[in-house]
Amino acid sequence: MEDLLFLAEELARLLRPSVDEDQLMIREGLSLYRQGLVKVTSREESSIYAVVQDVTPKEVEFDMLFWVASECTCDHQSICKHKIAVFFHLYANISSPADWVLNWNQSDKNTKDHTKLPVKPASTLLTESEPFEQSYDSWKNFTSESFTELIEDQFTENSFVMERHIQHYLSTLMSKAPRDSNWKLLYQFTTSLLTLLNTFKLIDKHRKQPYTIRAFYQLVDDLFDSLHSMIYRLANRSRPFAFDSFISNLSEDTIDLLQGNEGLAYEKVDLYRELWTHLFSKKAPRKEESERIEQKLSASILSEIERSTHSIAAIHLYVLDNQDDKAIPLLQNLTSNDCPYLYYWMKQFTDQDTHQRNLPYIEFIIRNLNDYLTDIKDYYACNDHVRILAKPIYASCTQLKRFDLLEKFYREALPYSYWEYSMFLFEQQNYKKWTDLIIYSGVTLDAIGQDMIKTVVANDPKIILPLYHHAVQQTVSLKNRSAYKQAVRYLKKMRTIYKKMKQENVFQDYLDYISLSTKRLRAFQEELQRSKLIDG
Repeated sequence: MEDLLFLAEELARLLRPSVDEDQLMIREGLSLYRQGLVKVTSREESSIYAVVQDVTPKEVEFDMLFWVASECTCDHQSICKHKIAVFFHLYANISSPADWVLNWNQSDKNTKDHTKLPVKPASTLLTESEPFEQSYDSWKNFTSESFTELIEDQFTENSFVMERHIQHYLSTLMSKAPRDSNWKLLYQFTTSLLTLLNTFKLIDKHRKQPYTIRAFYQLVDDLFDSLHSMIYRLANRSRPFAFDSFISNLSEDTIDLLQGNEGLAYEKVDLYRELWTHLFSKKAPRKEESERIEQKLSASILSEIERSTHSIAAIHLYVLDNQDDKAIPLLQNLTSNDCPYLYYWMKQFTDQDTHQRNLPYIEFIIRNLNDYLTDIKDYYACNDHVRILAKPIYASCTQLKRFDLLEKFYREALPYSYWEYSMFLFEQQNYKKWTDLIIYSGVTLDAIGQDMIKTVVANDPKIILPLYHHAVQQTVSLKNRSAYKQAVRYLKKMRTIYKKMKQENVFQDYLDYISLSTKRLRAFQEELQRSKLIDG
């Protein structure tokens, strides 16, 4: 019941009696309902499926939560006479559709009716002005006015109610989308980006109130996803020349993505870089954007986060135009907290096979990685960061044969880079460091492949011995029968290695020491005797 009442209020907001097209849609929908041409076929969670017997039958999937999610096979627009007919069919169970139409017709005359809307709501702005599909300013004004009216002015601590207002706002935007598929995509992209920018300001304004996070961060997340998807769709299709003014205006507004301190800096910068990489690809706009950012950076009013985001944006624009001489000096504006941002460029250089350009960014990571990981503290998060950064660093360093740089990275990333570092040292045949790393990391001998151990023994047997000494001490300290048996197996392998080195006397001295120091461990002494390492 509450869902239908909300939909009734939402429909009254979306359609206006003063608009002939809206009047016709309501009359036709009411007529279809009154003729009994609506048949509900099934129900599923929040959706109701129905068939409307028009000239040809139309199938309607009616969403009980908000209009924009409803679908009809007439493929008319977000609201059509068939959806309205289904609505009246359902609404009749709780109230009179005729009364709803009467109240709706009087809504323009009475500002205190059940819709509680002003005489000229934002949803009518476009119908009263020039065709909105021809004007970026009209779209922007409509989005801003609707956002103010339907979200900011309706702001409440109740997150559930706020979600309803958000869905109503999104439905209002979609109800005015152009019908042409190209223009519709541009309209959706533009209104989504402008909505995102308005939402950032609202979050920043109310960021100390916890219910703000619940109400708006999901909206932001959804907008990020849809915008990333639409960027590629817009960039990969031929665009009419009429789009140029819209793209130009959009590019000027994106600098707002670099502002604010609401805790979404990475997501905002990620979207900013995608926009300027794929959608705003002309050289002149990029140069103008660089100049705007340089002016911002020269100001002293930027917060630490904003100085970081603007620096990253400037670097990105220079990278896109191959101006590394301008990009690299700006790295000094960044801190260890900015390490994750560098992956975008390092992957780009790797994909483009321009590995030499990667070196300054790899060096920045090496200098700052330890501090960055220390601040994170969470082991699994640190492990993920190192694993992701390691891919382009490994690719460029191996391609350029800068193994010294790769080893520095692995060393700074310890302990999260253990397996990669151990494999690197083994492949470089640096078996001494490889052995030291295994002991440092506390990895057991059983976790090391026997083939690797045989390779080291064949190359230089004495290098592997510290591993066995360490393993014997570890297993004996566990003080249980199975551990003692394992220690004996290690001792036998040590005996073989010492014999190969013709140093049986050294092994015997070590065995005498072990036997004497553990004489109170009766079970261990029994295992030594059973294996005939010592006399009974």
